[in-house]
Amino acid sequence: MKDLSRPTHLHRRKGSRNYYFRAKVPVDLQDIYGKRKIYFSLKTSRHRRCHSRCVG
Repeated sequence: MKDLSRPTHLHRRKGSRNYYFRAKVPVDLQDIYGKRKIYFSLKTSRHRRCHSRCVG
């Protein structure tokens, strides 16, 4: 069973300590948004803080 308590959109880039949010844009919104993926820094290296920024 998959662990649902961990957000799946959190990632770290190679060489960076900060966490990043990454998610796919739904196909029907890609023309409006102009991108296929959303990717931005959460500006923290602390897992608990990035989790709260990602979830709510």
